[in-house]
Amino acid sequence: MVYVKETAKPRWTAEAIKKFCGWGFLQRMANLAGTIQTKRLVVAGFLTGGRISETLQLEVSHFNFGEDPEMVVVEAMPVVKRYEKVGEKKKWKCQYHCKMRWGTRKHPEEPNPDERERHDIVEYTGYETKSLEAYRTFPFPKKEPLVPILQELLEGVDRQLFDINYAKSYKEIIEIGKKLRTWIPTHWFRAQRASQLAIEYGYEEHDLTEWFLWRDYETAFRYARKGYKGLATKMVR
Repeated sequence: MVYVKETAKPRWTAEAIKKFCGWGFLQRMANLAGTIQTKRLVVAGFLTGGRISETLQLEVSHFNFGEDPEMVVVEAMPVVKRYEKVGEKKKWKCQYHCKMRWGTRKHPEEPNPDERERHDIVEYTGYETKSLEAYRTFPFPKKEPLVPILQELLEGVDRQLFDINYAKSYKEIIEIGKKLRTWIPTHWFRAQRASQLAIEYGYEEHDLTEWFLWRDYETAFRYARKGYKGLATKMVR
């Protein structure tokens, strides 16, 4: 018997991620936040384009409002999921249905007999890695509509912006999305920021890789969806 993982994503998934949602939509998201910390997560998550796990590590000191008269400079924001290859190791994956993997950080053990029965598993040779510390420094304009909201949300904060974990924070973001009939995947803020940078500022792939500290243009191309309005803008410049 082969186990088939069921998924139930809303029908509006593609519409939610294919192009920049607009500043008004982001402001509505912030207004629908149930707590101050969730509102901070919406605002800081988009402005920095960070993964949720990176955004949750932000401190007040990361935001420099005095360095440049027109820009907020985010200094040394942590970047996660940076690894160095140190060798090879045996790994396993379900090749058809759920794409589950074994021999990884999340599932370090090999598949047990029951899992081998339920999944269509293939063995392969993968890389063994170790985590690296990485940080990114980047600007965004003070004139952006969410910046005054960010400044207000930073008032009275001594150090850490958040004291909630990933699971709880993402659950609250999902609830906001439901109210707006938008499914919000894990990297939604990241994809939206990349699309906005491409549409409104004309960022090319090399600009995006530097701003996000991505390692290749393929990642920038995947995230930066201009949509038809962005493509049309390029035609009339």
